[in-house]
Amino acid sequence: MQNWHLVLQSEETDPEKENVTYFMSWISEFGEFIIQNFHYCLQNQFACHVVCSEIRALGGDMSSATDFMSKKSVKHKKHFRHELGEESSKAEFFVPVILGDIPKCFTKLLKKITKTFLEMEEIKLINYVTGGSSSIVIQTLLCILKKRLPKKCNKFISGLSTKIFSEKNDNNIPKVLLHRNCSFIFEKMFASANEELQLSLWNDYIADSLEYLVTHSVGNCIIQRLFDVVESKEQFELMNEKIGNMFEIVRNCGHYSIFVSIAGACNRLKVQQAQFLQNIMQCLQCATPEAKQIQLVPRLLGFKVCDQSEISICLQGSLLVQAILKFQKPIKVNIFFIIIN
Repeated sequence: MQNWHLVLQSEETDPEKENVTYFMSWISEFGEFIIQNFHYCLQNQFACHVVCSEIRALGGDMSSATDFMSKKSVKHKKHFRHELGEESSKAEFFVPVILGDIPKCFTKLLKKITKTFLEMEEIKLINYVTGGSSSIVIQTLLCILKKRLPKKCNKFISGLSTKIFSEKNDNNIPKVLLHRNCSFIFEKMFASANEELQLSLWNDYIADSLEYLVTHSVGNCIIQRLFDVVESKEQFELMNEKIGNMFEIVRNCGHYSIFVSIAGACNRLKVQQAQFLQNIMQCLQCATPEAKQIQLVPRLLGFKVCDQSEISICLQGSLLVQAILKFQKPIKVNIFFIIIN
C-alpha cells in the first residue's frame, strides 16, 4: 500500500494491483457507510473507535501520533485480543502504516466527514465534543486534516469554534471549553491551526479570561497544553507576556504545572528564557536584592516564598529546575549548585 499509485499503474495481471484496488475500494465503501450512519456511530463508544480507525486509514497514518484511545479503551482492546487468543507479542511488534500521500477518493471522504460535522445542529455538535468517545473522533480528524488538508483543517476549526463556543458563562468563557473532553479538542484545534488562526483562538477564547482559567481545575490544564503545543515564537511571546503578570496567582492556586509547560516552551522555541526567570523570581520573592537570588532553587523545588532550613521538593518544582537548567543561560540556577558543592 505504501506505493499504491505505482501499483495501480502496473499490469492488470499483477496480484498486488488487485490487493491494493480491493483495499482502497473497501476503505472507501466503509467510509461512505459511516457517513450515512454518522450519528449512530458517534453515539456508540465502540463504533467511535471504528470511525477513528477509518479516519486514520483515509489519512494514511496509522501511527501512534493519530491514536487518541483512552487507557480504558486500550485495556478493552487487550482484553478482546486475549479473548480471541491472539498473542500480545504480535500486537507489540505491529508496524504502523504511514503513506507518503493518499488517493483522491480518500481525500474526498475526509472532506465529506468534515462537512458532515459542520452541518450538524449546534446542540448535537456540543454533545459530541463533550462526549468521551465522540470527542476522540474529532481529535483524530483534526490531526489527519492538519497533515493532509491543512486549508480544510483551518476551515473546520473556524466553523467548529463558531458553533460550539457560542454560549458563554458569566465569566465570558465558552461553557463547553471547561468540559474536560472538550478541553482536549481545543488543544488539538490550537495545535492544528495555522499561526493566524492560533492568534484568533487565543484572543477570542483565552486572553481575556486567562486569570480565571489558570485557577480553574480544567482551565489550567488547557493553558498547560496550549504552551505545550505552541510553535510560533511570536505567538508564544504574546502568551508569555499575558501570563507573566499572573505567576503569583498560579502559584497561590497550586497549578505549578503551568510553569513547567511555559519553561518547556522557552526551551523548545529558544525565546523568553530571561523573562521567564525574572517572572518566576518575582513570583517567589527572590528577585531583589540580587543576593537573595541564591534562594531561587530551594524556593522553586517546593514553591515556597520563605527561606527554609530544609529543602522541600515537589514533582513540578523538580521538573521546573530541570527545565531551567536547559536554558541557554541558566546561571541563576547553576550558581546555587556551585555554592553547595
